[in-house]
Amino acid sequence: MDKKSMNNLEFDRIIELLSEQVDSPIGLELAKKIRIKSEYEEVIHLQNETSEAQKLILEGNSIRIDGLKNLSDKLKLASIGAMIDPLSLLHVANNLRQARIVSD
Repeated sequence: MDKKSMNNLEFDRIIELLSEQVDSPIGLELAKKIRIKSEYEEVIHLQNETSEAQKLILEGNSIRIDGLKNLSDKLKLASIGAMIDPLSLLHVANNLRQARIVSD
């Protein structure tokens, strides 16, 4: 999408408003990386993800993501054979536990 259209849609303001609503550093990072999509299949996939999350929320299912830790740096190190410190392993376990709760 061209810059003029982005300005007309006030996309920067939308991202700013979204960033104010996030509960975690990971959410803030992801919110700031959002870009407009133009591939049909990708748009449909993202709309389905949003619908699924909305359904969970409307059903009263609590989705707690504020305790999640961004482990991307640690996981990159582990992928090349480096050791992960014990605290980071606890964060991995917590993230996996939260993912299991959401997927059930």
